[in-house]
Amino acid sequence: MGKPKVSVILDNYNYEAFIEEAIKSVLNQTYQDFELIIVDDGSTDSSRQIIREYASKSKKIVPILKQNGGQMSAFNAAFQQAKGDIIALLDSDDYWYPKKLEAIVKKHKKYQFVQHYLSNNGKGTYRRINTIVNWHEILIKFGYLYNHSVSSSLSFSRDLLEPFFPLIDEEEMRYCADGILVMVALSLTEVGIIEEELGFYRIHGGNGFVGKSDYGDAARDILHKQHIYANKQLNYRGFLEIPFDNYKYFDYLIENMLKAEKLKKDARIAIYGTESSGLYLSHVLQQYQFDIFGYIDSSIFKQGKCFRGGTKRIYAPQEAYELRGEYDVILIASSASEEISHTLNNLSFKEGLDYYRLPI
Repeated sequence: MGKPKVSVILDNYNYEAFIEEAIKSVLNQTYQDFELIIVDDGSTDSSRQIIREYASKSKKIVPILKQNGGQMSAFNAAFQQAKGDIIALLDSDDYWYPKKLEAIVKKHKKYQFVQHYLSNNGKGTYRRINTIVNWHEILIKFGYLYNHSVSSSLSFSRDLLEPFFPLIDEEEMRYCADGILVMVALSLTEVGIIEEELGFYRIHGGNGFVGKSDYGDAARDILHKQHIYANKQLNYRGFLEIPFDNYKYFDYLIENMLKAEKLKKDARIAIYGTESSGLYLSHVLQQYQFDIFGYIDSSIFKQGKCFRGGTKRIYAPQEAYELRGEYDVILIASSASEEISHTLNNLSFKEGLDYYRLPI
């Protein structure tokens, strides 16, 4: 393949305050062999006027102004028009840095599915990923999905996605549709990760899920719906379904730690992380009859409470340091392991002795 063309899919719904910056960030890319497909999903603000103005000035822009149908319907509409060899996604409240397309085109020479880092609202990196793990193999063997980033960091070869479009029953996935593309893609191939921030993930008061449904039981409900929908697509197109499971991978990790004598069977364990990973790890440790001392979390809103209404307390990192004689080891059950490791190191905990990071 010669110089590949990129189809940028920018989906929008009532983000008049941000969409102009998103459009400009695409038009100002150092790599210019692209088309920008802007799908407006029935906005009632001034978004459509902004889209029309930019489309009148640039032949690269393909506007699709449709009735509201949700994110999957927007992806279906855009893919029908897309002519590129690479499909790159961008949410209209985020924006890219100038070398984003240049970087992913280079990475796509080796990988059909590519992800990069995003700036977390200008304060560090959003969702770092353990790049040592082959997440394709982990998904198909254990049914465990790595904690991928949002739409604006994802791109796919057209050949990888084409068998699935149009995705069926689009009305069932009005939001979080990017996760579906991750699941079906990762079930077929590895992900190539660019360990560089190539865009800005904007957290603001109007986000659909940040601070609302992106954690706790609400997040687990959404993830369960995604699992069902992704397997529906795979089955419909004749591919093997993903054996989704919340515990097998954690069981595998604990078993290996026991074999390597990183954990002793009588160890008393503190778990750093109180979201889904902490929940799943708790279940597995209980199956192995480990004594769970309690939980640690960086959030001041969780500290001092009990984990999921039980009897085990959630401690602040400093409290965990002061109580370190009451447990044997800390297991980090969070995708933010790098930040947590930094916190523990500052408290004089030693990795590989006082705590371990689980590759999740």
